[in-house]
Formats: sequence, structure tokens, C-alpha cells
Amino acid sequence: METVELFLGRLVSFLVVLSIVVIIHELGHFASAKFFRIRVDVFSMGFGRRIFGVRRGETDYRFSAIPLGGYVKLAGEQAEDATGKADEFQSHPRWQRIIVYVMGPTMNVVLSLGLFSASYMAGVSVPAYRDEPPRIGFVEADSPARKAGLAVGDMLLEIDGRKVPTWNDVDLVISTSPRKELRVTVERDGKPIDVPMTTDSKTRYSIGYAGFQPAIPAVVEIVSNGMPAARAGLQKGDRIVALNGVAIGTFQQMSGMIRSSPGKEMLFSIERGGALIEKRITPADEKGIGRIGVSPYQPSVVKVYSFFPAIGEGAKQCWEMSTLVLEILKKYARREMPLSSLSGPLDIAAISYSFASSGLAAFIAFVAAISLQLGIINMVPIPVLDGGHVFILLLESGARRDFSLKIKERILQVGFVLLVALMLFVVINDVVKFLPESMYKYVPWRD
Repeated sequence: METVELFLGRLVSFLVVLSIVVIIHELGHFASAKFFRIRVDVFSMGFGRRIFGVRRGETDYRFSAIPLGGYVKLAGEQAEDATGKADEFQSHPRWQRIIVYVMGPTMNVVLSLGLFSASYMAGVSVPAYRDEPPRIGFVEADSPARKAGLAVGDMLLEIDGRKVPTWNDVDLVISTSPRKELRVTVERDGKPIDVPMTTDSKTRYSIGYAGFQPAIPAVVEIVSNGMPAARAGLQKGDRIVALNGVAIGTFQQMSGMIRSSPGKEMLFSIERGGALIEKRITPADEKGIGRIGVSPYQPSVVKVYSFFPAIGEGAKQCWEMSTLVLEILKKYARREMPLSSLSGPLDIAAISYSFASSGLAAFIAFVAAISLQLGIINMVPIPVLDGGHVFILLLESGARRDFSLKIKERILQVGFVLLVALMLFVVINDVVKFLPESMYKYVPWRD
């Protein structure tokens, strides 16, 4: 039953996200075509056979059988369908046709700006550390940071030539640089030091990993039912001050000691309400890793903005995310990021459901992010995509003549084949991520 609920939850979440971002995209094409008096034959929500709808003027507004977004059919958009009528797409100036193509991605950006701005007006809760200066509070054993000689107390200044004034900046650089040698500049004892560090890769999404973190206080926030911590009586707000007589400074230090002690009784010294108490807890053995079932308290801040500042923050968020998307695309082109990190419909469905389960605010932010990415990727100059159509129109403008129908057909055919190949790859890539490690290690593109 849980499997069925999970499948349906992911399916519905995916369809909601896809429908929102695609319909808004098509609305951009629709509105601009209407503005230039280009006849719109069909505005469809979904693909395939028409289920029901209504005709208003020249346009059939319909719901179709396959609920995967939607489309707009412009009269005479394809050169072979054009008859020369004044209200057809091909009969209008190139600059108007360019605007019609551009308005789809533009509406995706507008949607993202609106949703991000609305979330800032409603209030956004973010971990407090993300906006703090990146002073290292913990270095994991046998991590890239430990091997590079980075230490607790180092203040991160630059990574690979990019200034990193906050932990948010650090996370963005590291997460998008898997298995890459980086030059890390830190401040230690008041002096800048350059340290070479080669990152590792975590998870099957090839997320860059360094192994340094901000200091997280050893304060309990969540105690999981049925786990050793709950059975021993640990409570929210407990501060772990020592473990087996060893002073504890951070939650990460405590977690590391617990993970390495499965099935071994440990003495916890706990500060609770100003008093010091002791409890003996034996970590559960989960595949050789010790766990007691606690999560740390991480301070967060709620950012609430009035109308115009919220729009400013929304625009800033869109700009930063756009820059990140373009940087990632550039890294794919340079083979600096493995293709295994690409996500297809199965991944997006799972992530959509995860955000939907986290609440309306989180889901809205996710829709905004997907819409922005769709808008940017659609402007990549690949035939079939909006950017490809714009590119061809710009070339024709430069040549001051229309290319032959045969040339356009060949360009679109190549683009279609490339797009289908990419879609097949991302779906296969989604599927192989669920393979056991014994089989996944043979996937040729995993690194």
C-alpha cells in the first residue's frame, strides 16, 4: 500500500509541476502571437486526443488525453503548412516571430520571479549558517579537506579563484565540482594560505564533496521513536557535553564516535536544564554503522520582506540560479561534471513529491526553480527548442533571406534526433540509479 501511495504521490506531484511550468510557457507563445495578430488554431492542456474543450473565435481551447503539459499550435508555423495568409506565422516579420519564440521562456522566468517574490513576502526559513562567514568547525576523517591539511578554525576566503563570503557560496562551488582539483585559500592565524584540494563525489548524483562543515552544536532537536536514544530517555534540548569521558564540541564529533561504535555501550554526559546527567546508550548496528536516532538543532532565520524588497530578493534569487545553471551547463560541455548527475522525469517526480511533502512554501520554491531552468534550457540554440528556432531566424536575418525548406527540415530533424537521444539517456540514467552497487559500478558514464 505504501508503495502505491508513493507512486501516486510522485506521479501527481510531477504532473502538477510539469503542467504549471509548461502551460505558463505556452501562454507566453499564445499571448505574443495574439498580440501580433497571428492566428492560434489550438491551445491545449495536455497532448494527444482531444477530450473536451470550447472554441472561442479562431482558437480551440481544449483538454487532451495525455496530461503532460500542453502546447500551442500557430497557423502556418511550419513552412510546409504555410499558405501565405496574412494571419499566419510565416507571413509575419522575423523580429515578431523571434519575440513569439522568446516569450515562452520569458514567461517561465516571470513565473519564477513571481513565485520567489511571493515566498519572500510570506517568509522564508533558512538555516542561519548559510549566510554566515565560512569558518570551518569540523573536518571529517579521511576526507579531501583532511588530506589537503585544512583544519578547524580556518576561514575560507576563495575556492578556485571565486570569493566565498558565506557558507552558501561554499556549498555552491563544492557541490558543482566533483572530483576536481581546486585551489582553496584560507585565513589561518591572520595569514592567507593557498591549499590544493581534490574533491570527491557523493551519491549517484555526483555531488561534489570536500568534508569540511560549519560547527553544529551537540544539541538534540529530534529524538526518533523506537531508537536507542528514545529508549534511554534523551529529550529535545539536551546538550551532549562528553561521550565516554571525551569532551564533545560539535554534533559532528559526537556522530562520528557513535557511527564507529555499533553495538557498543557508550556513556553520555548530558546537560539538561542546568543539571548534568549521565546515560548509557548502546548504538544500534545498521550495516556496521552505529545509530542512536537523534538529529541536531540547527538555528534558522525567517526572512520576511515587503513588496518591493521581496521582488528585489526574488530577482537576486533568479539571477543567482540562472548563473548556476549556465555554469553547470558549461561544466557538462567541458566534461567537468559527469553525465550521471543529470536528472530525468523519474528523478524530478521523486524530488517533486519530496518538496510537496515538505509543505506549500517548499513546493512553490521548487516549481519556481524548475520553471527557471526550463526557461533557460529552452533558449539553448538546439534545433526544435525555442532557442534553436531563434538562432535560425537570426541567421536568416543576417543572410537577408529565408533558408530553403529542405535545409530547415534537415536542421529540425537533427535537432529532433538529438533531443530524443537526450531524453532516452536521462530516463535510462534515472533507472540505473536504482541499481544495487554491485551492478551500478559497471555503468560506463557514472564518473
